[in-house]
Amino acid sequence: EYGDAFKISILGAEIVVLSDYDSIYEALVVRSNDFAGRAFEKSYVVHKWFSHNVSAQDFIPRFQTYKKLGLRGLKQHGDGIGRIVNLSNENISQTVKEFKEENGQPFQPHDKLQNLLCRIIICMLLGENTQYKENDAEFARRWLNDMEAMLTGPFFYLLEMFPWTRYFGNPIYLQMTELMECRDKHFKEWIERFKSYKQESGERTLFDELLAAKEEGTITEDGIYGIVMDTFSAGIFTTFTTTSGFLLAMMTYPDIQNNLHKEIDHVIGKEQFPELSDREKMPYMEATILETLRYMSMVPTNVPHKTTCDTNIAGCDLPKGTQVWMNL
Repeated sequence: EYGDAFKISILGAEIVVLSDYDSIYEALVVRSNDFAGRAFEKSYVVHKWFSHNVSAQDFIPRFQTYKKLGLRGLKQHGDGIGRIVNLSNENISQTVKEFKEENGQPFQPHDKLQNLLCRIIICMLLGENTQYKENDAEFARRWLNDMEAMLTGPFFYLLEMFPWTRYFGNPIYLQMTELMECRDKHFKEWIERFKSYKQESGERTLFDELLAAKEEGTITEDGIYGIVMDTFSAGIFTTFTTTSGFLLAMMTYPDIQNNLHKEIDHVIGKEQFPELSDREKMPYMEATILETLRYMSMVPTNVPHKTTCDTNIAGCDLPKGTQVWMNL
């Protein structure tokens, strides 16, 4: 019988799975350093293409460096997130206008939402008033859609288990190689666009921190690409999935949608954009968002973790190097 903590074996790898709130909270928060490792040391795909991503870093000095650079770069938008709120509202107003242009007819919001999030992330990376180009949206769509299709397809697992299949036309290897070349080309164009824009505005962004760190020898070009890739992918994918799921929930539960409309009209009004200060005045909205997040589980097992020392969880002793999955 499977309990809150149990062990499974997949292809010879023993994995401990945590399934209850208390043990997951203890692993990720209370004993976070004990479970801060990443179980990717045998992953061909990670070592080939994602070895410099923050999310793939083991608990080593490079992880601390990347994390600090990323956080410091995002903080260039000011203490708190006031500038990010304003930046988001400006771009959201454009998307709302696009929605209204549909004149109440059914439409697929997929591309409009992706474009919105892409604009916001690029502004955070390159500068608030940087020129957004159509090929940015094309790259975002290709990156997210192709990556999701490749990482969930059968040939991905075949390549992961038998890396030598890359010599026999494994389609995932060919597609991933092409996608990474597209990424490198696009990121280089972003850097050049940032340098050109920087001379005019003087604004500081994430790229300032990364390029300065590269000049100091703290980080390599691969490191820059890894941090930017994580920021770009996570910022768009998770928010897009959450927003799409929320819209679907509102379509499914029109009574909840009506209640939210009433609260929005009462607290914010019909012509204003929300501010963070409105959050405490809107308990129904917050409860709905939290319930949507609880129900969706975007990454059901989280990133595979690994113990960095001998430790214990849920009454079980775990030796150093144990792979741990969180059943969210």
